[in-house]
Amino acid sequence: MNLFRLKSLLSFLLFAGLACVYVSAQEDNDLICPPEGGDCYPRIFVATEKFQEVKPGQDIVPGLHVRLNFETGVREAKLMTSEDAEDDNSAVVVVEEGESVTVISSDEKTGQREAFTEEEEERDRNIWGQFSFSHKPNPHISLSDHQEFERNLAYALTVGLEEKAMYTEDDDSTSELTKSSYDDEGPDALLLSALKNIEDFAHEIDFGIKIADPDTITSFLAILGSHPHPQVRALSARIIGSSLRNNAPALDISAPARVVNHLISALEAENNSDVHSRIMFALASSIHGRYGRQEYWSQKGGATLRRIFFSDGVSEDYIGRCGTFVEDSFVDDMMNLHQSTSSEQEAEMQREMGLWCAAFQDALAQDKIVSTDTREKIFSALSAIKSRYPTYCPVQDSFRSWISEKMVQRGALRKQQHSSDTKEKSNLLAASGISESTLNSDAEIKFLDKLSGARHSLFGNPKARRKAFDEL
Repeated sequence: MNLFRLKSLLSFLLFAGLACVYVSAQEDNDLICPPEGGDCYPRIFVATEKFQEVKPGQDIVPGLHVRLNFETGVREAKLMTSEDAEDDNSAVVVVEEGESVTVISSDEKTGQREAFTEEEEERDRNIWGQFSFSHKPNPHISLSDHQEFERNLAYALTVGLEEKAMYTEDDDSTSELTKSSYDDEGPDALLLSALKNIEDFAHEIDFGIKIADPDTITSFLAILGSHPHPQVRALSARIIGSSLRNNAPALDISAPARVVNHLISALEAENNSDVHSRIMFALASSIHGRYGRQEYWSQKGGATLRRIFFSDGVSEDYIGRCGTFVEDSFVDDMMNLHQSTSSEQEAEMQREMGLWCAAFQDALAQDKIVSTDTREKIFSALSAIKSRYPTYCPVQDSFRSWISEKMVQRGALRKQQHSSDTKEKSNLLAASGISESTLNSDAEIKFLDKLSGARHSLFGNPKARRKAFDEL
């Protein structure tokens, strides 16, 4: 479905979903009488072969051709005919319960993704023909959830590609609840609300598969790369990541969209630290696809990640995610079971792991990471690289010095825990540079114990490990 068709579908669904209709019915429930006065009309819409206005509150039976006429702003419906689907000036989409939605518009704004080469198109055809998946839809997902998902998706993909929201505070079709949300969060309030709802749905495999449709996920990638609101970009990245995470069918379906390529480009252009972290989440989810790793190498993804890793103002959350990403996506043997690795690819992997080994040692040796959790992630990734690629992960002098300093702190902590002398405790803390918060942190002590265990076995002389027992 192209952008115009999504925009058209959105407009219908949004008007249908947001309009607050107040009606009062007669006792027989067959008629609706407007509270402001006027003629009553049937509760069930009576269709003919010509379009007629669907009045507020009327129920539409399945199978009708429904449209929103942009010229009049009126919702109309008629009996469905075979010619309706051939109208090039309208978008016909079959939704739940067989209802067909058409929106008439004379102004079509296209948002085409960049053209693919013949070789790329051939590869896409091979992807769809070569990889099949079997997925049984979840019968426990309610019809209302499907409708809510489609409504939010249509809105997000239309408004998200525009520079400003569709509605303003003066828009009569905006409900009081919507206006309140708009006042609190600004012109992107509706879009943010829709994206949050989509993210909630995206964790479900069925909805993830729908988001993974190449046209749909390409639209989210476009929002991620172009929308001026950082929270919109962050939510778009989370939707991409949630839809592909642990969802094998979605990964195969999204392959033609080159998700990893686009994520690396978005990461390179991004300047918001929170969005950096969200893109890392999406990247960790998408790289497990059939072509994810090849795209990562071709885009020089490692160089982009490391540039941000050492940039000023980078968040510790992003630093930690880099550690987890490298360990889970490249060091773990399970990630390579279904792929054959050439000597050239193995050489590239060894070089890449060597660069990350140096980066992680530098990050720890600078001793500027406050979060124990972040240090845990970086040290875990570094240890994994050193275990698997020992030749390509030489230990730096600055890192050895840092470990030695941490062992001094660990010894002081252990002595302090067994000392009853208040003055002695204070002297131990002052000599080791340990803060009061660190002193009472069980996580910090556990991290130092782990560091002590790996100090000689991984990062020093194994024969010197005997000396480590004296420090226990």
